[in-house]
Amino acid sequence: MTFIRVPCIERVSKEVEVLAEFQGKTVAARYKNQTAVGFHPELAEDTTFYDWWLS
Repeated sequence: MTFIRVPCIERVSKEVEVLAEFQGKTVAARYKNQTAVGFHPELAEDTTFYDWWLS
């Protein structure tokens, strides 16, 4: 994951699915049809995130 300002999601409710953590902090989450990420997948050569998101 590529971080610029090292943001994270501070807390989530029971309805939110945590998709990724980094050093114990939530950096990606999904709620219904909304996805939030605290990293920049467009800056990485790895397309894993896009492959998952488009599937």
